[in-house]
Amino acid sequence: MRLIYLFWFPLGCLLSVGLTVLWLTEGDLSRTNYWSIQVGWFATISQALYPWRIFFENVTQLGDALVLLPLISVLIVYRPQIWAGFFGAIPLGVLLSAGGKYLAAIPRPGAVLDPSIYTAVGGIKGYHSFPSGHTITIFTIMTVILLVLIPTIQRRAQFSLFVFGFLIASFIALSRVAVGVHWPLDLVAGAGLGYLAGMSGVMLTKRYQHWWHWLKAEKNQFIFGTIMLAWSCGHFKRLLRGSDNTDIIVWIAATLGLMTSFYLLYRSAQYYLKKPSFQ
Repeated sequence: MRLIYLFWFPLGCLLSVGLTVLWLTEGDLSRTNYWSIQVGWFATISQALYPWRIFFENVTQLGDALVLLPLISVLIVYRPQIWAGFFGAIPLGVLLSAGGKYLAAIPRPGAVLDPSIYTAVGGIKGYHSFPSGHTITIFTIMTVILLVLIPTIQRRAQFSLFVFGFLIASFIALSRVAVGVHWPLDLVAGAGLGYLAGMSGVMLTKRYQHWWHWLKAEKNQFIFGTIMLAWSCGHFKRLLRGSDNTDIIVWIAATLGLMTSFYLLYRSAQYYLKKPSFQ
């Protein structure tokens, strides 16, 4: 039961992608067939969501780790294991994302579609559409958070929280189609791969605890506080150079990161000021 609990979601995602492609292409697998069977879905979704394009241009930035991590930086205070789990998930996450993009070499919508047949918001082109890296990132983070806070599902409320978390991650992933840079099946595959990466990070934090427990000590929190301070200031510097209404999420993330950095530096300073000195 434990293995089923851990792997039902990624297996379901990856099987859904594989079976859908096999069925709709009638077994004739090729890069062209992969994206051509999704043109209708892609155009319908992107056009339906176009009236909320500015909203989705902000939402899609939640799949960028450089923006997402300051946004959830407060978790370093509440549950350091969540941050450790995410960094532990990076090796597998990068391997699955970069490896998948290199091996699949699927063109993005902007590289093969005439802009007149769909509503283009994003201008990203190229041949690295599958899987969605932003989707992998958000599902990695969400999986780590949920598996750390709810290691086992024993009550209906816990299951409901799991479902709610994945719905939020799915909504953020949907923004990649809304801004016109991914095919729908890229998101499904990214969700499954992101879950696997997040699960690997949580397992590493449980198996090797010594490498992240230092985060709990107040005397060490100035390290993370300093890093987050520089990180947040970097976002502010970028925003002040040229900001528009698509940077709302970045402003919020930079502000929360700055607040967290000040809090961690304050706690660390308190520790050293209270530490007795020996003559």
